[in-house]
Amino acid sequence: KGDPRDHFRGGAERIIVSAPTKGEDITLVMGVNHILYDPNEHRYISNASCTTKALAMPLKALIDAGVYVDAVEMDTAHATTAKQDVLRTLNNLLLATTGAASDIARIIPSLEGKLGGFELRAPIDEGAFANLYLVVAYEGDFDTKKVNDILARSAVSNKYCRRIKFDYTEDLTDISLKDYIIGRKENAVIIGAATEVLPLSFESDKGKTYLVRIVSGYDNELAPAVDQDLLTRYIAKVSGY
Repeated sequence: KGDPRDHFRGGAERIIVSAPTKGEDITLVMGVNHILYDPNEHRYISNASCTTKALAMPLKALIDAGVYVDAVEMDTAHATTAKQDVLRTLNNLLLATTGAASDIARIIPSLEGKLGGFELRAPIDEGAFANLYLVVAYEGDFDTKKVNDILARSAVSNKYCRRIKFDYTEDLTDISLKDYIIGRKENAVIIGAATEVLPLSFESDKGKTYLVRIVSGYDNELAPAVDQDLLTRYIAKVSGY
């Protein structure tokens, strides 16, 4: 407990918090907005939450591809956390609030006021699936293949620092946290077979409108630690350490 900024009094030049925090100079996620880091302005930095990263990666890829995101709802089935009563969680699912929605707007400002969501806490010790439900507009043909093509290209692009992974399997029953997600280092492992696009009945000045579902899996212990390491190295390099 306590304020991480107390480390400044001990001589720290930069503080990078491995979670959401208050009063930070900037929130940075590798592959999303890390290039905004300014060593002259940013000394107290948040690396966001595991859920924020898992959702922000596919959102950033879609926005960069010209998809206009009008509204976002999310939910995540997430392992237990230190704040939970473990005995109450056993053989149970708990509904919980999440700050991931508001945190995403810190790193993708165009989504400010467009996000909402909640979490389901599951009686497991590691891993999560995050579901995104988007109302989007796009000029041109848009379908499930288009979305998956965008996400697949982003997974091999250095622009996103290899923090997003795209996987496709025909059978969703083959996907389990233990066998498919745990041990992955990426912030977001997109389950391509779960992607779905439905046309909506109204048009926007941004193009035709669609309801899009994307499922992102993540190892909530390993992936954030890797991202923190990459961000720390990046900040050190840009800062001239």
